[in-house]
Amino acid sequence: MVYVNKSVGARGVIRCEVTQVSQDIAANTSYVKVVGYIYLTNGGPSGDQTGNCKMSFTGSASTGTLDGSFSNISYPEVRVMLTRYYTVAHAADGTKSVSYTFNFGPTITTNFGSGGSVTCSLTLTTIPRAPLKVATPTLTKVSGGTVQVVWSAPGQGGAAIDKYRIAYDSSSPLQASQIVIDPATSPATISGLPGKKTWYFQVSAHNTYGWGAWSNVASIYLDIKGPLINKDGVWGDTQAYVKHNGVWKEATAYAKNAGVWKELV
Repeated sequence: MVYVNKSVGARGVIRCEVTQVSQDIAANTSYVKVVGYIYLTNGGPSGDQTGNCKMSFTGSASTGTLDGSFSNISYPEVRVMLTRYYTVAHAADGTKSVSYTFNFGPTITTNFGSGGSVTCSLTLTTIPRAPLKVATPTLTKVSGGTVQVVWSAPGQGGAAIDKYRIAYDSSSPLQASQIVIDPATSPATISGLPGKKTWYFQVSAHNTYGWGAWSNVASIYLDIKGPLINKDGVWGDTQAYVKHNGVWKEATAYAKNAGVWKELV
């Protein structure tokens, strides 16, 4: 927030104040609040009042004139006369210089004379914040219990992205019971997931201002783990089938470990 004061009349002062309220970095716009004030300096008569004032702002994306009046005002009171909000387009990095002029008058009072104008300028900046929401990740089965998670970097917000986190579970909505912290970049590989169920994944990004919003949920079904085969130097899963009562169905693979047969997952 910045403001500028200007003396008018015998003891009258007018002020213009500009504040950057919020920012939509994706749309390259900022929301700006502009306020016009009046007040009296110390000394002299006890107060002042007028009617039929013309008040307006001129500047970036500003419109409109307000007719108004104010009742008796005394030192050290500072009175808000006009408030407006404007949406202002800015550069891709969030920067832009904006100027607004608060126009006040005419008055018929001793202290404020015939009014005047005061201009205030502000340089919009990137408002510090966490990264934007990550787009829905892409999931690829690498082997029976291994999934590769691929995502694109979102808008970084107020600082560079330094890490990501992945939440995954076999139910949705996610309870984030399994979280992998700190994969620096995409992709990430998660192993040891039991098969014959659907797994759900979400990703979020982090910078010095905190964690951004979770992505939408992506899901993948991990089928039964069958024998591995080597194709072009890469080991991958196969899926075995058996015919039962004339119908082909997925087969369940078992292995004997320490004398006990267990299902391969």
